[in-house]
Amino acid sequence: MEAVKLFGEGETDEVILKDLKETMDGLVRQLFGDVERKWVDASFPFTDPSLEMEIKFKGEWLEVLGCGVIH
Repeated sequence: MEAVKLFGEGETDEVILKDLKETMDGLVRQLFGDVERKWVDASFPFTDPSLEMEIKFKGEWLEVLGCGVIH
């Protein structure tokens, strides 16, 4: 799945990144329930900053999504 959310001029990367994390965290909670999760810095060619979310699954960390801020 891919999604894009547009922000108005003047929005800072910090505001956009906070909104992105909250949105993706809500999606992961809906899909996987109340599992242990963490954000990991990542590098993708078209986003900066870039992040991955991992959840604890059977005692191991499992990457479940990648996301980032498009400029």
